[in-house]
Amino acid sequence: MFAKEPLVSPDSIQFFHTPGEMAKSLFFYPTIIGRYQYLPGYKKKRSSFNNFLLILVEEGYLDVITEGTSQRAGIGHIAWIDCYAPHEYRAPEGAKILWMHFDGAMTRAYYDVFSNRYRNVALPRNPLDLQSALRELLEHFEKGKVPDEATLSLQIGNALTGLLRGSKREDNSTLAALRRTTTYISEHFEQDLSIESLSKMAGLSPWHYSRLFKKETGMSPHQYLIETRLSSAKFYLTTTDRTVSDIALSVGFGDESSFCLTFRRRIGMTPKAWRVKTNAAAAD
Repeated sequence: MFAKEPLVSPDSIQFFHTPGEMAKSLFFYPTIIGRYQYLPGYKKKRSSFNNFLLILVEEGYLDVITEGTSQRAGIGHIAWIDCYAPHEYRAPEGAKILWMHFDGAMTRAYYDVFSNRYRNVALPRNPLDLQSALRELLEHFEKGKVPDEATLSLQIGNALTGLLRGSKREDNSTLAALRRTTTYISEHFEQDLSIESLSKMAGLSPWHYSRLFKKETGMSPHQYLIETRLSSAKFYLTTTDRTVSDIALSVGFGDESSFCLTFRRRIGMTPKAWRVKTNAAAAD
């Protein structure tokens, strides 16, 4: 159907979709999808709108304002907005966009990863792929041939996963170097690994390395190292009779005391208690 909104070109289109109960509990699902031509001066400001909004800018640019901060989305950029919170976006000089209001059981988790990396605006690694995905979804509605809820969810999920693979601004060689260090940590976690040695391996400054590492993994290098050591310790606790002290030293902790303190802080119980609980559960 054609849009009827001030400062939106009358040939702009939008389609509404009502998801079933199963889609609401299990899948990603669109609620409104469209293609708009904003006229100069367009703006939208809401205190809330109960879903998420994905916008791909095809022409012009948008200014996206959330939490008092503005980001500009130019041609090829994606703006992903949590509409449950106050938000605003403007097209001072006009813009052409593909957009989709959507939601789903895992949408918040996907959004949190995206927003932690980019806030609300990013240039995807392959903008044309995302553009094709949104156009295909829109085409279903234009032709009146909307697929089943599972297929819609799969198409949306694939598009969102592509977004989380990284932005075009990121250097592929830098990401490759970063991932080599995660592999190195996994293979040498029992050693004394420093930020300085890992960042040197990646060819980055310690500050830049730490920032990119957290952006890529969601953890600092130190946290990643500790989690790797704890995962290894859990394996030995459940598959061997080795003492806690022996396991602590073999996975890279300086002594049993520091291992037990870290284990309890992260897991919520001592290594011995975790061993007993896990083995008892396995026996059942």
